[in-house]
Amino acid sequence: MDSNEDNATVPWHYQIKFQAYQLEKEDAIRVHERSRQSISDLTNASIEFATIALKTVTIVSGGSVVVLLAFIGSIYKDNNVLALDISNSLFWFAASVLLGALATTGAYLTQALYAEAAGLVNYKWEFPYIEAIEPKAGRIELTGAFFHIGTIILVVASYATLALGAYKCHLALTQNALT
Repeated sequence: MDSNEDNATVPWHYQIKFQAYQLEKEDAIRVHERSRQSISDLTNASIEFATIALKTVTIVSGGSVVVLLAFIGSIYKDNNVLALDISNSLFWFAASVLLGALATTGAYLTQALYAEAAGLVNYKWEFPYIEAIEPKAGRIELTGAFFHIGTIILVVASYATLALGAYKCHLALTQNALT
């Protein structure tokens, strides 16, 4: 018996329902794949941007500490007053490095929590095809948002302490140049 003979015995309205089911299933599969790809793309982009911001502040702050230590070491014998004034700015550069390191940890935790929350979904064959598992996904996402905001604050604070260190160093150099 071939499929045409089978279809002839099945009432036409069941054939239409079956075709509609197949189309809906194909649509669901496309939506599921787009959702997975979107989550993956967003996660990768977020990680890339966070990595650039965190590397920048950490490298600049760490480099500032190294340069200032070398500079202080080279002038200490000749001008210990200037060396001591400049060394006060080291605290702010070191604080910037520490805040950058804490922000890196916060960025990791944020991404881990968001990824976990994004994965807490049920894939279905009926519209809307994807449902979040509540309330667990919501709690995890809220915790991720908390770490996200905290990480942003740490990055801003890291840049602020970097700027403050540069300002303190500038003040020490200009004040000693005037005296």
